[in-house]
Amino acid sequence: WLPADGPACAADRARVVGMAGGARYYELSCGADPGLVLRLTPEGRFDRAWPCAEATGIAGGCKLTGEGS
Repeated sequence: WLPADGPACAADRARVVGMAGGARYYELSCGADPGLVLRLTPEGRFDRAWPCAEATGIAGGCKLTGEGS
């Protein structure tokens, strides 16, 4: 899901966060690194990522890592 020039994440867990405006949102747990919330386009392409610490306003924040919740 992440482009080569995007944020680094060795994802060990993922969670569907929800949908809004056709976009899909996912949370990734990145092992020992901070987690991310991703937004994918309706076609399934990467659009944007937020560190969990900045994603508290997206469906209640990250749940897999506990960051930002």
